[in-house]
Amino acid sequence: MRKEFAVSGKVKHAKLYASAKGIFIAYVNGQKASDDVLSPGWTEYNHRLLFETYDITPSIKSGANALGFMVGPGWYKGELFDKKNFYGAQTAIIAQVYLEYEDGSIEVIPSDATWKYDKAPVLYSELYHGEIYDARLEQEGWNCSGFNDDAWRAVNIESSNTEILKPHDGVPVKEQETFKPISMFKTPAGDTVIDFGQNIAGWVSFKVKGKAGNKVRFRHAETLDAAGNFYTENLRKAKQSIEYILSGNGEERYNPHFTFQGFRYIAIDEWSGDPSIDCFEAKAIYSDIRPSGEFTCSHAKLNQFVSNVRWSMKGNFVDVPTDCPSETKGLDGLRMRMSL
Repeated sequence: MRKEFAVSGKVKHAKLYASAKGIFIAYVNGQKASDDVLSPGWTEYNHRLLFETYDITPSIKSGANALGFMVGPGWYKGELFDKKNFYGAQTAIIAQVYLEYEDGSIEVIPSDATWKYDKAPVLYSELYHGEIYDARLEQEGWNCSGFNDDAWRAVNIESSNTEILKPHDGVPVKEQETFKPISMFKTPAGDTVIDFGQNIAGWVSFKVKGKAGNKVRFRHAETLDAAGNFYTENLRKAKQSIEYILSGNGEERYNPHFTFQGFRYIAIDEWSGDPSIDCFEAKAIYSDIRPSGEFTCSHAKLNQFVSNVRWSMKGNFVDVPTDCPSETKGLDGLRMRMSL
């Protein structure tokens, strides 16, 4: 979704208030409004919908400006507890830009019927199952001013009721730590597997080159079986897969938008050319919590136990704290993480 607006004076402060039925990514003049991910988090949406507040003063310029939003199903419309459209059948966003000019005047740009929308390159995205992204559908400059959106359609106004909107009262979820692969190998069953060396909740980012229409496909897993093969039985019905369709425009970079996985390993099912270990990074995402202390001792297994506890907490604090990733992701992660 997009909206252009004009700024006619010198802005002292600018804020963006935003929320979604689903998960959103907000842009101001082509740049992300925040490094938060999976916003606005998981709530009982029929009674409480959280909104985010972003300081966008540095991003606002004199003259033409543009807001852009991508929105995905998330916990609201996605498959949850084996049921689709768990809270509702239609994603939606609500937003408002608040401008305070240096002369003291105020201007508000709300989400209204003047906004437009179009199909995004994210063809499919589910928290349990992963994401399909077709880079051939990218529209350069769609979230910038001056973009030709004549072919875009007018949005539908779902509701003007704001009674359930509440300010976000927790800490945001962010990309917190990056892991380079430690090895790439063939399993006895013939899968090409990359090991990131740490079991995390997060996603894989990669870079790739190839022809338009070429595909990248890979699956995620937390462990290998006793024979050294890629093990996914603990995922139950969760597919935990990523599919990316290349645009063919030089080096392309990607990470998921509206999903995350529990994993240490990925199995590459399809790649444009020959995969290189240098093309991949794993990003751990979790709520912006901070440790209050450290512990180390001379006993290696006890130190490993402390590390496992810490990572179990990180993997279970993706907005709503959970007692085990299997409750929300179809994983058996806590048991594996706590093993020495």
